[in-house]
Amino acid sequence: QQDRVSSVAAIAGCVASKLDNYLHTPEFQSLVDTSQAEYIVRTMRDARKKLHCSEESNADVRPPKAVVYSSNSNVLLSVMEQIYRLGLEENIAEIYESSSIADISQELFRFRYDIKESRVCPICSFENDVTAKKCTNTLIEVEVVMPQQQQAQQEFQQHRYLIEQQRIVQPLDVPLERMNGEPMTAYVKSRKYWKSGDTIRMNIVEPHPLLSKRQSEEHWDRMGSNDCRKRALADRYLGRDWYFGPLCPPAVEANNGEMNETCVARLVKFQSCGAFHGSWYRGTKLLEMSVQRTKQDVFFLGLDAELGQGLDLSFVTNIFLLEPIEDAATLEQITSRAHRLGATGPVLVETIHAFFHLSEKMEL
Repeated sequence: QQDRVSSVAAIAGCVASKLDNYLHTPEFQSLVDTSQAEYIVRTMRDARKKLHCSEESNADVRPPKAVVYSSNSNVLLSVMEQIYRLGLEENIAEIYESSSIADISQELFRFRYDIKESRVCPICSFENDVTAKKCTNTLIEVEVVMPQQQQAQQEFQQHRYLIEQQRIVQPLDVPLERMNGEPMTAYVKSRKYWKSGDTIRMNIVEPHPLLSKRQSEEHWDRMGSNDCRKRALADRYLGRDWYFGPLCPPAVEANNGEMNETCVARLVKFQSCGAFHGSWYRGTKLLEMSVQRTKQDVFFLGLDAELGQGLDLSFVTNIFLLEPIEDAATLEQITSRAHRLGATGPVLVETIHAFFHLSEKMEL
């Protein structure tokens, strides 16, 4: 009987050790972040539904607004990313330690008034924050891999183009190790998987259903594309300069005579639209464009601990703390951002605890 008890104790100790190790792995932390994000989203959706369904005269009519707070910026980023993945990307405002004063002001304006101020890039039609001096849209410089018969016919004057991220169909030679367990479809969505020299298949449909129409070569001649090409050639195409000109026309399939709407290209480099179109560009600048206001529905604010001081959040209805705050002064400082003079209703402060749930067999 004593040997049996010792054996059970040894097994229990081994299981406890493995469980303790698992609780400190990135996989488990990802589960925690996902669980916290789902709880926050579920709570706010219930609050919004209650607001729309309530018929009480004394009911709180303030639109639900939530601050998600953490003293760990990595945890905050991870949880906000999970909220983003739940399809709420347009409902999120974020303030981090690296944010500039202009960015903080812009995000707070969006969060409080549900209005986004932006300027549309005259080159690629991307909506930039009103504080941006140059277009921040990521464009990709590619070199089209031409079939031998087309190279012989010399159908194109150039094989180098700038494309939008949305035109990437799929990678063709990216190793699985680089994806860190993510499916290959993630390559299309995130630039963190891109590397110079990658071979990709890209969409060359024009006009593209999701993108603005491109300007002609004649238009770009007036904008200074000749100077751009000279600069690029002088730098052996290693510099920053290239232009957002028209794409190569679709090739005709030899088998069925239909137009092929994709082609193979090599990724050369990627950077912002404003970086590609430098001093040679003679067209309208971003700051010369008028400010546009778009109605949004923003009810989440990701707030970094370093920026929790001095903000007026008196319109907030919920504060979610991603970890317990033991220091009473720190907790008071956080909650006083919302529960302060000017607040017209209560503020619900919740600390989200994540628990590891064992199966029934393990509990027995």
